Amino acid sequence: MRLDWTKPGHYDAEKALPCRICGTPTHTRDYGGLPCDQACAQDEIAREVIGRASAVIPDERMPNAGQINGWMD
Repeated sequence: MRLDWTKPGHYDAEKALPCRICGTPTHTRDYGGLPCDQACAQDEIAREVIGRASAVIPDERMPNAGQINGWMD
């Protein structure tokens, strides 16, 4: 995932502040105006998407104990 941060509000040339995720000084700002590295924001969104998807979509690669017991009967 790659966010488009080309608008002027995403860069503060005058002041580097600690990224809200990793703490590294950054001139970039997220959509809320908080200091945030673009890579950190992209990773945060990707993790959220994967987390929500895994909560909704069952992982069928490994059967659970109930499925194994059902296959054995």
